[in-house]
Amino acid sequence: MNRLWSILTGFLLVLFVVGHAGAVPHTYSDRFSPDSGYMSNWIFLGQNSSISWEFDLTGNGFNPARQDVESASIGLNFFDRDADRGRNPFTWELAMLSVSNEHALWEVDSGRYNFSVHSDSSLAQLSSTGKINATLTALWGDFYFNEAVLDANGTAPVPEPATMVLLGAGLVILAGVARRRRKKAGSLDSFPAMEAAC
Repeated sequence: MNRLWSILTGFLLVLFVVGHAGAVPHTYSDRFSPDSGYMSNWIFLGQNSSISWEFDLTGNGFNPARQDVESASIGLNFFDRDADRGRNPFTWELAMLSVSNEHALWEVDSGRYNFSVHSDSSLAQLSSTGKINATLTALWGDFYFNEAVLDANGTAPVPEPATMVLLGAGLVILAGVARRRRKKAGSLDSFPAMEAAC
């Protein structure tokens, strides 16, 4: 009996490891870089101008039919001409990033800015299509922009072979239980015959 339990426990442990092999987190990325032909792909955004693009994770191995996005973030690179401040010390730049139904506002300085995608509808859109639209707008002042990177953390469901292994294990266990019951039923029938002979 102990041997049966140790074999069954070992088998279930193997199934647990195989069954969770597909649930390992993975980061999918997509990069947008405007092609301006000036300043190594830096694009100038003047006041009230904007640029729109679409992030597409499906070209980087993400499969919307089999995977879900659990979290996402967007990184943007900017260059702000500080010479503007020499002419007018009150000069500042205000940008807005719109992603699906989310909006982020901030004052622009040179460097990289990172934003988390929080909205359930944005994450659901990424999970269902692998794509999401973004728009960057210069609300006040001007600046240069050269790159946007979407990093999405997703997991894959349990792969199909593991599902088949689980189904097979269940059938083997059911067959073992049925065989054991049949053996027990057969041994109980022989006891009354022995008692009558005595």
